[in-house]
Amino acid sequence: MAAELVMAGPGQPVTHRPHHDLESLFYVLLGICVFYDRPYHPKPEAQLAKCFDKYFNTFKPSLLKTITIQSDISWKPDIVSYISPYFRPLLPLLEHLCAKIILPMKGDTDRSFHSDELVTHVIFIEALVSALTSLDASHWIAVPKPRDNGNGFATTRGDASVPPGNPRPSKPTNLGPARVSPLSLLLLKHAGA
Repeated sequence: MAAELVMAGPGQPVTHRPHHDLESLFYVLLGICVFYDRPYHPKPEAQLAKCFDKYFNTFKPSLLKTITIQSDISWKPDIVSYISPYFRPLLPLLEHLCAKIILPMKGDTDRSFHSDELVTHVIFIEALVSALTSLDASHWIAVPKPRDNGNGFATTRGDASVPPGNPRPSKPTNLGPARVSPLSLLLLKHAGA
């Protein structure tokens, strides 16, 4: 949830503005990078309890989350250190968005909120395009979804994650342009690629 909404408190009038959604999207992206070791593989509970549960897995809006993420003192040890190696290539994007969205936020003694420069959709999309186009080819290989084990969660142990009749490939294969996501195509088009 956006910091301005957290600071205002429940039931208080706040004009919903586009930067609130972009800040929330930043938290979603950051949460994915902290919660998962890689696609379809959440971190073990013990690891999650150290970071994710404290800042993200709460039903209450967390001002602690905003303060921790906004602080240069706690950003690296409390957040960045929990980003798995799989998502490390997105770290420049996360740091850029944090610098554009989170660090400029200020609060006054009357609990009013302001920012030196509000992030726009254009700034956010340009940051995404720049980050995604800077990834090397090895980061564009699709990760197949493991088979659902009947309880809504993917089976991740051993070969049970491979659907029957679909042998595990001996090495990752490039799925080529036919399997590129529509979002990737949109971002590449926007970047002029």
